[in-house]
Amino acid sequence: MYHGVVGAAIQKETLTARAKADAEKKCNDALQEKERKILAATARQTERISLAHRDMTVYENAFLACGISPKCYKLRKTTDAYQRVIQGGRAYVFSPGTAKDAHRYLITNGLSPILMKQEF
Repeated sequence: MYHGVVGAAIQKETLTARAKADAEKKCNDALQEKERKILAATARQTERISLAHRDMTVYENAFLACGISPKCYKLRKTTDAYQRVIQGGRAYVFSPGTAKDAHRYLITNGLSPILMKQEF
């Protein structure tokens, strides 16, 4: 009987120690998961803020460019849209009345209007 009581006491201590170890492990795992989620959320927040700043800068620059030369800006936006549609091919599409802006566009993009005249 004495051995049964001593064995039960030892078993109780063993189970208590295991339970404490498991609780500490789970607590540490939860803390690590919390830190991981906080870091991931902070990274997403930083990325979104960066993208918002980029978009704001693009908008502000477009606004300024349009104010400086509305016709040239419109021409640039139109040709950019056509180029995205064509995907990788060079396309220069000019609407009526924009011939003078076409030369400016070609020159600012490193192309010679004289050499390109044959292709028009």
